[in-house]
Amino acid sequence: MYIGNERSGDKEVDLPSSILRKHVALLGSTGSGKTVAAKVLIEEATLEGIPSIIIDPQGDLARLAITANRAELTNNGGDADKSRLWEEKSEVRIWTPTRQKGLPICLDPFSPPTGELDQEQLVASWDLMSTGFTVLAGYDVEKKSSGAQIKAFLYQLLTESARLGSFPHDFVSLSELVANPETLVADGAEESRISEIVSGYIKDTVREEISRRFNALDSGVNQLLFTLGVPMDIETLLEPAKSGKVPVNVFYLKSLGSEELRQSFLQELGRRLYDWMLKQKASEGETKLLFFIDEVSRYLPSDPRQPPAKQIIKLLFEQGRKYGLSCALATQSVANVDYKILGQANTIFIGRFQTKQDQNKIGDLLKVGGSDVGLVDELPNLAPGEFQIVCPDASKKPIQAKTRWLYTEHGATLGENEIENLTPDNLREWAKGKSNNYSEASHPPAIPLSR
Repeated sequence: MYIGNERSGDKEVDLPSSILRKHVALLGSTGSGKTVAAKVLIEEATLEGIPSIIIDPQGDLARLAITANRAELTNNGGDADKSRLWEEKSEVRIWTPTRQKGLPICLDPFSPPTGELDQEQLVASWDLMSTGFTVLAGYDVEKKSSGAQIKAFLYQLLTESARLGSFPHDFVSLSELVANPETLVADGAEESRISEIVSGYIKDTVREEISRRFNALDSGVNQLLFTLGVPMDIETLLEPAKSGKVPVNVFYLKSLGSEELRQSFLQELGRRLYDWMLKQKASEGETKLLFFIDEVSRYLPSDPRQPPAKQIIKLLFEQGRKYGLSCALATQSVANVDYKILGQANTIFIGRFQTKQDQNKIGDLLKVGGSDVGLVDELPNLAPGEFQIVCPDASKKPIQAKTRWLYTEHGATLGENEIENLTPDNLREWAKGKSNNYSEASHPPAIPLSR
């Protein structure tokens, strides 16, 4: 992957695409050029045939849909032939949850785990689904006195309903099931088992409130999040609309009106990625999918904060490399990101940092990874686009690099009207033809053993 050139000369900086498998972190203050560096990685991965899923909180990454002006690119030392190859190979799709400006996509939290999974994986998948429903109902799963007990109740109720072939597939039926779990007896459940679920975790008044909250999710903006557009499915995201293209899926989170909705969306996307990941068999060094999150501090804050999406993203970083899932993140707030997750990244792009607090955090991170902490002293003097790249698989010493000119246009964040103009008719027609791939007959739920 052509990243750029060494700062001390014209020698090209090339990194093997295999480094993606061990995850990447891009760190730098505002204006350091980390978003450009992220786009370089995405462009190079695409040229290698690696599809991507990109979380774009502000609209910076959506500009991947605009090919760079080739005259300007050439004048700045860029590779016009590579730019043409990018345009030929890439298929940038901008997904806008709850909106039709781009490609609308909706959450379908009612797709249970399927396929051949061991008991540990099954329990983890159902636990993530239960976490998702708990968050959607407005409860904090980290609070043992409330959210954790609600999650445990939903876990038992959902797995029992799936075992009996009565798994709910919309919020109305889920609301009814929560309000009246006894209906499962008619489907073959033992009365003692249902009594245990009803009385063992939460009070009746709490259960009634949960039922009301689930019912409310079937209206307003919430309903759009669950019904408007293509149901979220990883295989759909990896399928090109046009044969030969490499999908670049940009999720434009500004279309979601609240931080709560963004957290729920990312938590559910992470759950789908986790279930997809467990079914992959990737050869050594192979990367099947690049998952990138920009400005990650709101999703992966340092402890003790535990927002809804943190648990699943942490799982993806911890286990992804075994299955060919590459995780990459960018942040300007190193001090506010969980250092254990940052430590999962084997390759780190470090740009300009001027505050002592950030420099100290970078030093701590490098110590944990056994890297040279001496480069921290150089960070305040780096210009935009200049990075110290710590990549043990490519070089024993930090690589002093300046990123290349992009094959795509870099500029101001995009608004929804601009995104509408960047979504071609052929992609809209392709999206309209996609439907939920889940059906209980063809994809029976995989159910963990009863406790």
